[in-house]
Amino acid sequence: MSFAQSYHSKAEVKDMFPSNTKNLWINFLSGTLDGEHTIDMIIGTDGHTCKGIYTMRNSKVSNYFEGNEHNKQLQLIEQDADGRHTGYLLGKYDGQHFEGMWMPKDKKRAIPFALHFVNAYSDYQPTLCRDKYWEQYFSGKVDDKPTRMNIKRQAEIFTYQIWQNDLLTTDAIIKHEIERVYNLPVNDPKSSLNGMTIVIDTLDMTKITLSRLDDGNYENTQSLKADRRMTYDCFNYADNICRMECRKPVLGHKKFDTWIEDRCREWIQKNTKELSSQKNQKLGLADRWSQSAESWVEVSLFLDDLISGTIYFQSSWHNGTDMVSFIYNLNEGREIQIKDVFASGFNAIELLSESVAKYHQSVILPPDKKKWAFEQLFPHTILSQEGIVLKSPFSTIFGELEIVIPYMQVAENIKNKSIIKDILLK
Repeated sequence: MSFAQSYHSKAEVKDMFPSNTKNLWINFLSGTLDGEHTIDMIIGTDGHTCKGIYTMRNSKVSNYFEGNEHNKQLQLIEQDADGRHTGYLLGKYDGQHFEGMWMPKDKKRAIPFALHFVNAYSDYQPTLCRDKYWEQYFSGKVDDKPTRMNIKRQAEIFTYQIWQNDLLTTDAIIKHEIERVYNLPVNDPKSSLNGMTIVIDTLDMTKITLSRLDDGNYENTQSLKADRRMTYDCFNYADNICRMECRKPVLGHKKFDTWIEDRCREWIQKNTKELSSQKNQKLGLADRWSQSAESWVEVSLFLDDLISGTIYFQSSWHNGTDMVSFIYNLNEGREIQIKDVFASGFNAIELLSESVAKYHQSVILPPDKKKWAFEQLFPHTILSQEGIVLKSPFSTIFGELEIVIPYMQVAENIKNKSIIKDILLK
């Protein structure tokens, strides 16, 4: 794979033009491809001819371009570092903004890009995921009743879970507009919070407010205090063959954040190694960016000293979805096994085996799905708010099956303090 050794210079772009070129303007631009992958560009134009270089920031792979400018519209031919025609850049450039579409040689696909003037590449630091993907926990009292709440944002989807008096209230609400304050209505006739509105002020996440109109039509507000917060970062990679994204949680816990980022890096390195074969290099030149891969983390439990979940991996060149489950001890700064959650002497493996056997004996499913379920050994073990969860591999036909072992079933053998304090004693 060809990697740029360092960022290019304006002098390099100036040398692409004849020495007697007049009114030559050369600028730095930075922005994104497909709204995800950061690219840095040096663009030069004299109002008629346009030439330059752009570099994909994560992989440091560079491509060159040249073409015509007419009424601020650019039609550019893209070439790789070896001078081979790889695609087109078509769009509008006004000296401050360059927005348009990248297209392959056959022009059968189009990927949007948006770049903006910068004095230096370091001026552009995208927060691609952090503001759109987060999860936060709150606790306190509402109407003098102990209440816990979890709010998760995934782009336009807000999901809340509220625990009060052993009753779980949950809902998912779509918010298309970007706002500072979001209002989420609670609609659950069984809950005493029914009719309330959850008010999220994104500039003050130290608390969450619940409001409702009382009998006199006055607004009654109550607050829950923030406990734990988790944001997500998008670890992106793009070269001349493929685009990859890994969406991972960030806790502000140095060891865990490094550990989960290493899982993303290992996955990207594995993929780039597979795609660097001669066969795939040719595929990349003939059909740029037709290959893509995605990885994401679903966190099932987040406590003061534990985080557990599943990492999913998908790619366009492999069938199916790979999974890796994890339980991580934040106090000890290391990944642990299910047996480490229990007191010494308790046979956790036997508990899991017996649970799978009971499931096979009692499960009621359609015949074709039951046959598939009976073949599953449920190799993935995680922790959730409800209990110990055994998960089957993911099937594109049948989805994913789960076996839940309630904590109360094994409460006397659990040694983890957070599970005892935050779940069993609540």
